[in-house]
Amino acid sequence: MNEASFTGFFRTVLTLVVAWFIIRLLIRLFVGYQASQRARGPFHQAPPDLRAKGEVRIERPDKNNPRNTGGTIEDADYEEVK
Repeated sequence: MNEASFTGFFRTVLTLVVAWFIIRLLIRLFVGYQASQRARGPFHQAPPDLRAKGEVRIERPDKNNPRNTGGTIEDADYEEVK
């Protein structure tokens, strides 16, 4: 019968812990790389701002279709609420 030694057990545990951390690191790098690739897609790019510096624009949503709020921009220092 083979006997287990303390050094063999310690080396096995240490190998498993190191392998676990390396696998976690590789998975985090891979997931981060995929997220950055998706963020560079054409749907996530903002159009260039062609306004002059200091120009203020307030766009309000369409009152006929309140659910259509896409592209609504409110760019002002403040707006008074009545």
